[in-house]
Amino acid sequence: MKITISLLALLLSFCAYSLEGVITVLEAPAWKQPNQSSVIVQYFRKGDTVTIIDIPITNSRFIPVWDKLAKPAFIDAKHVKVYTADTTELRTKSLNQDPTDYRLDEPLPDNYPISHKQEGNIWYKINR
Repeated sequence: MKITISLLALLLSFCAYSLEGVITVLEAPAWKQPNQSSVIVQYFRKGDTVTIIDIPITNSRFIPVWDKLAKPAFIDAKHVKVYTADTTELRTKSLNQDPTDYRLDEPLPDNYPISHKQEGNIWYKINR
């Protein structure tokens, strides 16, 4: 009985000290090692909540998180907003423009993808 209570208390203490964050870019890759040349193990989408393993170092470029297989992975710190529940959360800066957003604005302009109809006709006749 004492072992069960102590094990439960230990598990609850781990949950109490874990931080959470939310992905702020369209697609955030999670790497196996804390460098961009390592293998990508998972992509997180905008709005996904991630559990942070350790409290990140303030000048660290990568944040350690758990991936979908409950293995450690590393995300670029610019792509995650960490919920700290204190004043340091207010000092974090968000990106002005999402570097991973590849989508085109809607509605498409009238001249997309060919700027002039005559140019398109010439291109069509040449390649025909």
